[in-house]
Amino acid sequence: MVYSEIHRFFRLLRAIYRASNVYCVHVDHKSSRDFQKNVSNIASCFPNVFIAKQPSILFGKGSILEKEMLCLKELWKQKAAWSWVINLNEDEFPLKTNLEIVHILNIMHDFNDIWVDPCTEYGYNSEWIGCRQSTLGRFKERWKSTSLPPSYVQPYKGQVHAVLTKAMVDYVLHNENAKAIYNWSLTTDFSHEIFFSTLNANAHLQAPGSNAAFAEHPLKKKPSLARLKLTKRHDADWPHCTFYLRDVCLLSPRELPLLTTSRQLFANKFKPYHLPIGYACLEEWYFHKAIQELKEGRVQLDLRPYHAMYYQHLGI
Repeated sequence: MVYSEIHRFFRLLRAIYRASNVYCVHVDHKSSRDFQKNVSNIASCFPNVFIAKQPSILFGKGSILEKEMLCLKELWKQKAAWSWVINLNEDEFPLKTNLEIVHILNIMHDFNDIWVDPCTEYGYNSEWIGCRQSTLGRFKERWKSTSLPPSYVQPYKGQVHAVLTKAMVDYVLHNENAKAIYNWSLTTDFSHEIFFSTLNANAHLQAPGSNAAFAEHPLKKKPSLARLKLTKRHDADWPHCTFYLRDVCLLSPRELPLLTTSRQLFANKFKPYHLPIGYACLEEWYFHKAIQELKEGRVQLDLRPYHAMYYQHLGI
């Protein structure tokens, strides 16, 4: 998803582009005509980059989820072979090279990476201190005013960031339970943070690549590999953030030691008006790593922690 910063879109695409991948770009309808034209001009240079026709984006409303679904539908029509979907926006940047990501996804086998917030079910009343201190608590308020969810599901709050298998995309687009939950999600606040996590955490739905063990251990936190995203709840773990936007830390040079050692695939969130030197330094670090990878013909990343941490050993 892109909406205003053409240079950030170009730099992100330059970092993640590979001829073997397929790229669906959503341009917010509210973006300026010049911005839309510039994105279109860039996309026209590549046979595997296309722009989806989509509605305007309103933060917290169903249109964010709708644009995700429209791109999934467009990707499903593509003749090119693909196995995974990773959704991104212009405020993000990769922490892993394309080849590193491929290796990590192979380690994941056929599992999705969809984070579920363990505070969803318990909120402020939980005895778990992580929930009591949460500034994002009371998640049930997001669907309190709507009708009961279909298919006897327990709604779960997560994030829009996800890594989806092709089988999961098929399920999302064509399964009747998924369609009903999607339509219900659109009636809630922040539906894009509810839909994928709810499908993934309700074992009886049998969504491909879902983590069925979550229902048995809802308070056991599973780290997300999709994003490194620092919120105010991470203050105790990372007290150095100087500026927050909607409770999310705007990344800066202070976070570079954390970013360059993180196991996550991408980092969120960068803004060009907030200490952009951090973004530039991360970009240089990333391309240096990619060049070394090409010279040596192998990934520089130690993959052993991913074998140790992921679903087959995680217990959730």
